[in-house]
Amino acid sequence: YGGGPGECLKPGGDGNGECLASDPGRTAEKPVRWDYYQDPNRYELYQVWSALINMRRDYPVFHSMETQVSLDVAPKAVRQIRLEHETMDATIVGNFSVTTQNAAVTFTKSGTWYDYFTGEEYEVASTTLSLSLAPGQYHVFTSEPLPVPQIVRATSIDRHDSQLPTAVTLHNNYPNPFNPTTNISYDLPQNMSVSLNVYDILGRRVAALVDGDISAGTHTVQFDASRLSSGTYFVRLQAGDQSFMQKMMLVK
Repeated sequence: YGGGPGECLKPGGDGNGECLASDPGRTAEKPVRWDYYQDPNRYELYQVWSALINMRRDYPVFHSMETQVSLDVAPKAVRQIRLEHETMDATIVGNFSVTTQNAAVTFTKSGTWYDYFTGEEYEVASTTLSLSLAPGQYHVFTSEPLPVPQIVRATSIDRHDSQLPTAVTLHNNYPNPFNPTTNISYDLPQNMSVSLNVYDILGRRVAALVDGDISAGTHTVQFDASRLSSGTYFVRLQAGDQSFMQKMMLVK
């Protein structure tokens, strides 16, 4: 790296201190890494950050000066933040260690709480709930139900042969009911010819999601129904000579 007011970012960090005209400045505008958008794991992380930013912007409990904040973030494995506002309360908990932790999560009040990223309901009888948190696992709980953010998970998982699915499976879509997008996952024990289509209640095909040869593993496809009306739809997976169907509910 170069030094001084005009220092530059040396590719490879060779440390020779010589800034060339082609070297980007340390404080200059950096190019957007659009290639990250094509990496399933980086894209998933981008969506999570986007959902968190939108949540902070849209709900006063996360940005209002009137919010009462209680911190339990001393250096330890599990750390918590509790927020209280007239609109709703929130509890944030995370496991910052590399081992699974049994946590006593403290809430501001008893009742039904909702996981922001999954919509799952948690009944808190007192103000404490025991949770097992995997390394790096976290939750954002709110006292009011919020729309579940649409996170497209990594589309496929690389596995060794011994870890491949043992059968063709069409999983229930999530979320369901949905508006306007939902994720559809399926398992393939081997490379197969696959078609994945969505039909309305009259049997008319309204979307063709997959049509071709797909590798073994677990795959996820997002279905966007923004152009369709509310109602019942069916997703049909044809893998080789096997066929599976699941019902979905679009609620607008």
